[in-house]
Amino acid sequence: MSRQEYFEELTLNLQHEGFTVQPETEEGLLPVEWGGRRLCLALENGGVRYRKEDAAKEARSEALDKVVGTASTTAEYMSQMEAAPQLTANGLTGDYRLLADFNDVVLAGHPTQYGVQFITWDRVPDRNGLNAGDYYGPSRSVDSYTSAKRGFATRSGLIPRSALFTPEQLTEVYRSIHETLENNYPLTDERREHLESAAKQIERGVPDLEARVELSSQKELKLAAAESPEDDRIFCQERGRFPEKGQCLFSFCPFSGIANNNEEDREKMKAHFTNRTKRAGQGRKPTAPAETSMARAGLRQKRRQKKLPCNRPVRPQEEIRRDSV
Repeated sequence: MSRQEYFEELTLNLQHEGFTVQPETEEGLLPVEWGGRRLCLALENGGVRYRKEDAAKEARSEALDKVVGTASTTAEYMSQMEAAPQLTANGLTGDYRLLADFNDVVLAGHPTQYGVQFITWDRVPDRNGLNAGDYYGPSRSVDSYTSAKRGFATRSGLIPRSALFTPEQLTEVYRSIHETLENNYPLTDERREHLESAAKQIERGVPDLEARVELSSQKELKLAAAESPEDDRIFCQERGRFPEKGQCLFSFCPFSGIANNNEEDREKMKAHFTNRTKRAGQGRKPTAPAETSMARAGLRQKRRQKKLPCNRPVRPQEEIRRDSV
């Protein structure tokens, strides 16, 4: 991999992420700026050199981590592109490098002026042609490479599709983890450790996680504002964001647990979800599980369970007593 090709690709990827890249220095380093200030210097081997004071604040430290990850991934696939053989097939023209081939599915890289584009194809039975191409990039920075690898792994059967979660699914799992961690629910140390490690793993695996969480939160905020009364809308606006890691706008309402088969349950649900309850307008909080269970138990004790219809003849009580004697 030549330094010039790597720096050109890295420049495109960093610019896509919002960084400013200056021309290469005489020492063969690539200056990277963020917020109008020097952040670091990219090396030709995929590493990064920086001064401690340039990444002292949390925001600049996070930006530096982004540069480090982008440089490392870019160096990885550029090295593979250099070593990969040319992909040949009937009707295929241009520079296509064969990065992987398994189970009649290929992963190829195609250099363009906008960056490397990645494609997965199925081979035809005689292996002389390709069809059903899935294209990734080149306008998505290193995300194109990550998505292409995942697509190749599932398409070729290396990994079952059911073993992978989509970014949208991981976003909701991430939000649910934080809601669980930041509420006062009893958690064992082991479970808390597993949840925290899962959240960190999702943060590393979904590059635009923060934006996805914000988008998901705004959708629920709009939904709650549209379906809630005026006092609840004021509560939502004061929050400014929904949810703030662990907060929610919904409360639990105890029902009898008989799948809404009676009029009383239907009225309770209607009142609850249209906010015509005593809790409406009070900055709603999640009800503790113990409280909900006790309330449900109380309802079951007060209400006699209906007997299911039965066609079997029932013997009179007096006859039963005589037989038992």
